Amino acid sequence: MTNNLIRKCVKTGDSFRAVIDLNISYIQFLTNRIMRLKAKPQNLGGKSNLLLIFFGVLSLFCGNLNAQNNTSSLYSRYGIGELTESVGSQNFAMGGTSIGLRTPAHINFGNPASHTTYSPRSFIFDVGFKYRQTTMESTDAMRTTHDANISYLAMAFPVTSWWGTSIGMRPISSVGYNLTVEDETVGSEHTLISNYEGSGGIREVYWANAIRPFAALKSSSLSNLSIGANLSYMYGSLDSKTTTTYRSMFSSSLLIDENRLVIDGFTYSLGAQFSDTICKSECRKKYTAKNNKIYTNDFIYTVGLTFSNKQKLDAFSSRSFVNHLNVNGYAYSQVIDSTESEPADIELPKSLGIGFSLRNGNKWAVAADYRQENWEGLAFFGDELQEYANSSRMSVGAEITPRWNSYRYWQVIRYRVGAYMSNYYLKFGDEQLKDLGVSIGFGLPLPNSRTSFNLGFNFGFRGTTNNDLMKETYGAFTLNISFHQSWFYQRKFN
Repeated sequence: MTNNLIRKCVKTGDSFRAVIDLNISYIQFLTNRIMRLKAKPQNLGGKSNLLLIFFGVLSLFCGNLNAQNNTSSLYSRYGIGELTESVGSQNFAMGGTSIGLRTPAHINFGNPASHTTYSPRSFIFDVGFKYRQTTMESTDAMRTTHDANISYLAMAFPVTSWWGTSIGMRPISSVGYNLTVEDETVGSEHTLISNYEGSGGIREVYWANAIRPFAALKSSSLSNLSIGANLSYMYGSLDSKTTTTYRSMFSSSLLIDENRLVIDGFTYSLGAQFSDTICKSECRKKYTAKNNKIYTNDFIYTVGLTFSNKQKLDAFSSRSFVNHLNVNGYAYSQVIDSTESEPADIELPKSLGIGFSLRNGNKWAVAADYRQENWEGLAFFGDELQEYANSSRMSVGAEITPRWNSYRYWQVIRYRVGAYMSNYYLKFGDEQLKDLGVSIGFGLPLPNSRTSFNLGFNFGFRGTTNNDLMKETYGAFTLNISFHQSWFYQRKFN
């Protein structure tokens, strides 16, 4: 990887502006739908409105997924691409903490056991948008890129008082780079230019379920134990294209090497959470997981665990290699190679995470997470990838609401802050990439509604300029809209 990669890095602004305009238009549409919902009674009619919004965003999400710029990182060229932290804006603003967090107002992707926290008859629909600016820097060059996309789509609701479920779509990894390298050693009468392009990524459709196995033991703390499982179908493609142009005085050659790696398969992950109050025995009796009530004077702690074993995805590769020649005005093309490989495996790592949170009712909450993934030695299309390294991530976050029952709007806003540090899953030589950042955010509730807008901002950097590598400095903005309604209330007529 040479220093002049960034100097020639190209990103088309037209596609970026198109995605921005599309997202702004859809945000306006969703806002109008919210205002209509607020004007109607909370009954079965509201359910059809939310389903209309859900399937509308689903079609937008699927129809424009490939057109979105999910990443511009040149590091996405390696492995399965740039890993995506697909968390809601509330978790995003708290440093990405999620394993030990429970809240009935938002969908938590980080731990499937959290889905038992939803209030009875509630329905939550979440859609997330993300914008990111990245400045890539080497020892002698700098380049800034912009990316915008719909980051996830999910809905969740309780099935019974002891069983909750969630269904959604989100990205797992993204590939997106475009760079050009000029070889200046071929002489003044010859030109050799190589262009490298990549796109695609891996996406997930998931179905998560959580239960409280001891819900019947209402007087026991065991009733607050929740276990969950996440079943996912992952799919996508990793596309790469190398175009090599050679020009001399009397001839020119254009070599195009295209490779597509198609991936799909089922995976699973497990989670558990245990919550209890820190107070006297008579205070503990007030807190039951059955009705999910959080009393404002209670200190409630939650310990969470997540686990997924090493798993395999099916993959097959197709390649085409074409040479276009022009010699003394005579042009012709030749297909040098066009093959499809036998199926092979792409392995995903064993992962273990632990999280803790402490909440004082609706007033404040603090949380901390640690997660480790074992990437070393995993197969990438049948071969052991040398760039893989075991990764780890630590994050902390906090949230405070000045007065959750106040009539002053600024006092009911949820203010969030967080920080994170990680050893990334890629290394080059002895240099493993590190990712550090801080985050802030706000939860903006709609008046007279449980629906809310959640904003998140983060700033961080990844990589280094040592050993001819690149340092990425980035800032990101996320917007999450959480539609929260009550279902199955029948209208009554006098």
